[in-house]
Amino acid sequence: MSCTGELMRKDIKCSMEFEYESEEYYRCMEGPTAEYEECIRADGCIEADGTCINRCEPILLEDIQACEDGLAAGELNQLDYVICMNKASVRNLGRIKKCLSIIN
Repeated sequence: MSCTGELMRKDIKCSMEFEYESEEYYRCMEGPTAEYEECIRADGCIEADGTCINRCEPILLEDIQACEDGLAAGELNQLDYVICMNKASVRNLGRIKKCLSIIN
């Protein structure tokens, strides 16, 4: 699994086990966040020059924020939130793949 995919999986797990953005949630995410940072720094992990992530990451962050806002506002229940996050991740992977095929 990719570095980002693994982080998102663990984020969803922590957000289901603990109230989102609570101290417990952040403690739960400490290990996965450190693992993610180590993963993306590994040799050969990121072979691109950053062009694609710079284009696509802001869109992903907007999608994720929309999911988080919906959960916080009570518009999404926990299951809908997980579905929203998964859809955001899948859409972003598609954007990254398309971007990489354009610049390679």
